[in-house]
Amino acid sequence: MEYAINPVNNEKVPIYIGNFVLLEYGAGCVMAVPAHDQRDFEFAKKYNIPIKAVITPTDYELNPEKMTRAYLDDGVLINSGDFNGMNNRDAVDEIQSNIN
Repeated sequence: MEYAINPVNNEKVPIYIGNFVLLEYGAGCVMAVPAHDQRDFEFAKKYNIPIKAVITPTDYELNPEKMTRAYLDDGVLINSGDFNGMNNRDAVDEIQSNIN
């Protein structure tokens, strides 16, 4: 198993190779977030890959083990290191400026 370092929280994450290509992504690698993208969610479920939520609604916390679909709405960051507790939309610029 090969790993990469998540630049947001410095955690080691496994690298998986998928047998599909999405033209609009271009060449190279993409970081999948199965809890928040339906295609990535289905891939993770099919291959029994752990799912970690990084955005949760403001009124309850997601339980990835009970999720039946990806959570696609806005919310508060969790499992995101120093960015925990921030609104996901507000955190975009902050994250980009801190990982470059």
